[in-house]
Amino acid sequence: MECIDYALQHNIDVKKLQLQQSIASNNLVQSKQNILPSLNGFANYSATSAMFITPEAKPFIENSTRAGNIGLAVELDVFKGLYNVNNIKKQDLLLQISNQNVASVQSTIMLEVATAFMYIIYNNEKLKTIDLQMQRTMQQLEVTRKFFAAGECTEADALQKLHINNEIDNRKLALAQAMEVKLDTVSDIALGLELPLIESFVTQQTIEELLSKACAIRPEIVLAQTNIKVKETDIALSRSAALPSLSVGYNVYTSSNAPGFYNYQDMTIYQEKMFNNFYGNFSARLTVPIFNKFTVKHDLANKKIEKQVAEFDLQNSNKELYNAISIAFRNLNTAKMEYDKQLKILELTKKTYFIAEKQNEVGEISSYEFLLEKNKLNETEISLLISKYEFLFNKMVLDFYTTNRITM
Repeated sequence: MECIDYALQHNIDVKKLQLQQSIASNNLVQSKQNILPSLNGFANYSATSAMFITPEAKPFIENSTRAGNIGLAVELDVFKGLYNVNNIKKQDLLLQISNQNVASVQSTIMLEVATAFMYIIYNNEKLKTIDLQMQRTMQQLEVTRKFFAAGECTEADALQKLHINNEIDNRKLALAQAMEVKLDTVSDIALGLELPLIESFVTQQTIEELLSKACAIRPEIVLAQTNIKVKETDIALSRSAALPSLSVGYNVYTSSNAPGFYNYQDMTIYQEKMFNNFYGNFSARLTVPIFNKFTVKHDLANKKIEKQVAEFDLQNSNKELYNAISIAFRNLNTAKMEYDKQLKILELTKKTYFIAEKQNEVGEISSYEFLLEKNKLNETEISLLISKYEFLFNKMVLDFYTTNRITM
């Protein structure tokens, strides 16, 4: 459906989550790059001077010292309590959660758009049925004028049309909001949509089979499962804080102290050259946690509790999905049986109406009796229409849960 594709591309909530998705992707890349060594440059410079007055009256000597170094330092974390490994795993899971958040919102939007779309089609078809009923009523209006005031026969139908038009407007508003467009841009929904053939439908799968398919692809289930894995990595990260860490580094630099002086008595200058040497040193640092005020213990306990909460969230998601599928499954089969029943009733009612119409034309029955038969036909047509769209809606929901797509 084009309106679903448009909604998924332009919905603001989806766009916001896609930005979060980009952040999660950047965090994953950064976590992987954290295992690389770090390289830093450094430099410093200082200069001091002192004035010394000689025993003579005028001459004095100025001493100056300049010191500085320039170099590069490289450092590598050899072992950090498995922090980097677990952090990469966590950031990868957080990216998966971000992806599932996008999929979950998209899934909700798809169902909202499809539901509004189907209700519009249903109400448009219902309007056509009401129009047909009003035509039948108008054909008998002259005959029934002596029993009813002019227009009474069609007043209820006209009021029903008003309610249906209001429902169509409400569904168009929901559709426009989901698609992030203005209401006046939502054109009339084409009624030429090919709907599945209800008569040929046969239930071939059980609720458990449908649930098994749904659990494998539904974003809310995958999201809850991934969240448990995130909590497991949080537990591992907490434990890594109690493990020793080892890092190595190497510095290469040039350094110099350059003393010099200026003798005002004999006007001589002495100055050593700067940076005329070269140094390098290797370092290794081992850190062993001994006592950390029980922070690791309490943090680990909290992370385990958070994992239990995540497991309960998964159970709730499974339960909600099971309930939704069960309701749609039972409603689908009930609507199919109701549709079959209403189809047979409609066939019989049409035959009865046709006989009553002929009898009314020759005066064998009164117009009031014929009006009763017409009302029966009207009610049966509406009942068939309701059972038809009950079936189509619940079939759409079941297909949506098991395929993550909207099919009509």
